Formats: sequence, C-alpha cells, structure tokens
Amino acid sequence: MVCVQIDELALLKYEVMLYGIPSSKKLGSEVTVNFYNPSIKNKGVFYTDSNGLEMQKRTLNFRPTWNLTTSANTVAPANYYPVQTAIAIVDTETDLQMLVMNTRSQGGSALQEGRIELMQNRRLYFDDGRGMGEPLNETDSSGNGISVFATYFVQIFKKPTRSSL
Repeated sequence: MVCVQIDELALLKYEVMLYGIPSSKKLGSEVTVNFYNPSIKNKGVFYTDSNGLEMQKRTLNFRPTWNLTTSANTVAPANYYPVQTAIAIVDTETDLQMLVMNTRSQGGSALQEGRIELMQNRRLYFDDGRGMGEPLNETDSSGNGISVFATYFVQIFKKPTRSSL
C-alpha cells in the first residue's frame, strides 16, 4: 500500500496480485477484494460509473422499472454491476464518502454497509446459466488458473468540502 498526501486529502494505492485459483473440479471459486469503513452507513445505496462517464445510483435489490425478487442464492449476482473506473458509497447523514478507483474493468457491489467489493477473479467448471454458455475456467500455458493483477486507488473524504481527485 502506498499513501499519497495531497493537502488534507489522502489517496491510498493498493496493488493486488492474485495467483491462480486452485482447481477443485467440483465447485467454482470467486475471489473479491473488499474495502471496508465502518463509519459509512450507505443504507444499501452505492454508485458505479457508466462506461467511465458518469456515476449511476444503484440500490440493493431494486430495479426502477420492475419488481426484483431474489433468493438467498441470487442476492449477490442480482446486485453486481460493471465497474469500469470507479465505485463509491456515501453516508448521507455525515457526508462521508469512500471512492474506489480501479485500473481494469470488474464487477462490483456494496452488499454490506460500509463495504465495497470488486470481483478480482472467478473460476467455474460448469456453465452457470448467466449468459456465457460455457464454463469460466481460464488457465495459463501450464494449465494453472490465471494470475490477476489489479491496482486500486481509495479515497475517503467529506463530500461537501472535498471533491474526488
């Protein structure tokens, strides 16, 4: 982790290397990177960028044009969104915001209060029925799961007094 100080605003840089997910041949595996700040009460609301342009408001288990119903197995997939460059949570009472900027496109969510999670890698040995039509089992030239490197920049600040870098 590297911390860059700009005035009173800190920018934390995390470099994450995930080596190949071991093969289990029975169950798939998903690995997320999580950022947590217990001071932020985002009440199920978070923001993701839309193709790197503007932030879109997301609400857990809600769709504006239809009634979304989820089961215990579908809560996470129903609340994951594409994150090209940034994901954020805001506490509307304290105006405290946590913003995570990523260097590669990923899926992300805020499934728990004060926590942002981004999918670092996943490995499936069967089609999960969610659109790919094939297993998600990427391997290197030796047949091992692929290694994934990502860099994250994290800012925590008071929204009305500061803006993101």
